Amino acid sequence: MTTKKVVKKQETSVATIEIPEGYSIELSQDDIKTPSILLYQKMSDMIEFEDTGVKAGDFVNPVTGDNLGTGFEAAIIKPYVTARIFGEPDESGRKTTIRFSRDGRVWDDGSRIQPNEFMWTEDGSHALKSYHYLVLVKGTDTPAMVTFKGASAKFAKTLNANVIYMRPSWRTWFKFVSSVEEKGGNKYHVIQTKAQPKSVIDPKTASLAFSLYQSLVSGEATISSSEMEKEEFDGESVEFSN
Repeated sequence: MTTKKVVKKQETSVATIEIPEGYSIELSQDDIKTPSILLYQKMSDMIEFEDTGVKAGDFVNPVTGDNLGTGFEAAIIKPYVTARIFGEPDESGRKTTIRFSRDGRVWDDGSRIQPNEFMWTEDGSHALKSYHYLVLVKGTDTPAMVTFKGASAKFAKTLNANVIYMRPSWRTWFKFVSSVEEKGGNKYHVIQTKAQPKSVIDPKTASLAFSLYQSLVSGEATISSSEMEKEEFDGESVEFSN
């Protein structure tokens, strides 16, 4: 007589977590550090990634502690532009921002930025733009900011060309990758992107991106990163360029 072994399927239950009526957390935007995806450089010094094996050229998120490696895919929710003019470096070599614009068009004193202010000058007194993108990294539901500045800023223009003609900007996944550049014998990493017109975003991510975009344009929510403020990224030697 033969017998059959019956394997019972183990049942699992998922708890339903209810949100209390009127639930809120009383924290202002100033109390929150917006997650930023940073490109780790050779001289980067972030305590969050000590002894984790992170290396130059990796993308990291100090808020979540994620190491995304040398590339990741993301949906672009909304782009931002800032501009600044730097003064002379201090004793530590850090340059102070002497003029700043939150939109790349008007200085913080109310005067309009003239196109010739962006023309290169030998003494470094010209204005520089930084490009910031609020994104949803594939597989996550927490938005983060990616900034192209310094040597990476020139690659943002290609990304902007794709974003401006794509409606909405979160229709497909974009690939963000790090690459190496060299100047004066010094090697450093920069950000580049690749459009993926056939890599359509899933409905769940598209719905979340739409909701986040709506809350931003309606004024219900505001979001910023330290790299979008007047002073440069404070305290950490994290750069997207040399």
